[in-house]
Amino acid sequence: QPSPAPEPGSEEPSPGGEEPGTECWHDATERDQVAWWEAGIDEREDDAPEELRGLLGYLRVSWPTFAPREGRYFAALGEHLRRAGAISGSVDRSTFRAAVRAFQTSRGMDPDGLPGEGVLFELQRGWAEGRDLDVVRVDADRFPGSEGYANFRLRSDIVERYEALRREVRSLGGGVSSAGSFRELTATVTPGRSPTSMHYSGLALDLATDTGMQDPETDPYVVVRDGRKWRVYARSASAPERDLEAIAWRRGEVRVVPVRVHAFDFTACAERHGFASIGPRSSFPANYLAAEWWHFQCEAVLVPWVSQFGIELLSLRRYDEPFLSRQEAIWTNRKRIFQRGRNGWW
Repeated sequence: QPSPAPEPGSEEPSPGGEEPGTECWHDATERDQVAWWEAGIDEREDDAPEELRGLLGYLRVSWPTFAPREGRYFAALGEHLRRAGAISGSVDRSTFRAAVRAFQTSRGMDPDGLPGEGVLFELQRGWAEGRDLDVVRVDADRFPGSEGYANFRLRSDIVERYEALRREVRSLGGGVSSAGSFRELTATVTPGRSPTSMHYSGLALDLATDTGMQDPETDPYVVVRDGRKWRVYARSASAPERDLEAIAWRRGEVRVVPVRVHAFDFTACAERHGFASIGPRSSFPANYLAAEWWHFQCEAVLVPWVSQFGIELLSLRRYDEPFLSRQEAIWTNRKRIFQRGRNGWW
C-alpha cells in the first residue's frame, strides 16, 4: 500500500510526530505538466494584437490564454519597473517595450524591449530579498489507518489561505490530510523530484497519498477524472449524496468504480482559496506516486509570466543568494518564468 513514508536516509519524522514533514518528493516535472496543463498553450501568436506578438512568441503562449490575464500581467510588470525607477506611471501593451528598454539600458543589457528571464530576474531580485517571508507550521487532520502527518509547513503569506481552506473543509464534515509540504533545497534531486517544485518555496501541499484512490468505498477522498486533471471529493456524513465514477489504483492499473457517497467537492474548496490542482505524470498508473491527485499549489500569490522560481526562493527569510547559488541543481533553474510554455515554471 502506498504511503507518505520518506525515502531511506531522509530527515522526515515519524507520522504524527512533533516536527512536520520536510519534503514531498513526488511531483510533476515541467515537461510533464506543460504537456497537459492547458490546451491553449502553443507557439502560435498570429491572432494576437501586433504590439504583443513578440512577447507571446517568447512566452510560447497563445493570445486566448494571455488575454484574460493581460491586465494583471502589465500591472505587475509596471510595479516592478516603477520600483526600479524605469517609469513613473503604468505600462500597457503599447508602452511596455519602451519602459523595458529604459530599464535594460540603465543596467547595460541589450535593449530589445522584451521582459524575458534576465530582465524579470533583475527587476525582482532586490524586491524578493526584502520580502523576508518565513516558513510556518500548520495543522493537518489524521485519518484512521493513514500514515499522514499531523502538521506540515507552508510559506507564511499563504498560511491564512490554507487555514481558511481547512476551516471550510472541516465545517463541511471533512478534513485535510497531509503527506508534508516544504522541501529542503539539500534534498537530492531524483527522477521523482522536480528541480523546480513549488514545494521548495513552500507554496504547495500534498494530501496523504494513502487517503484516496485505494478503496473508494471507504477512502476519506474519492478521486474522479476531470479532463487532464483530477477532481477530489471529501467524504462527509453531512454532505449531499452523489454518484461518482471513482478511480481506484492497484498494482499498476486503474479501474473505474461507480460509488454513491456522501461527499463534497474538495477541489472546488481549494480553488476558492487559491490552490490549484495538477494532473498525473506520464509514468502513472504504473507508478502510483506519479498520480498527483493529492497535490495542490497556491497559484493565487503568483503572477503568470512574471513570477520566477528563483525569485520565490529569494523571498524566503532562510535563504540568501550565496547559499542558493551553491545548490547548483536547483539554482540553475532560478530564472524560469511561471507558466511560460517553454522552459517555464509550473
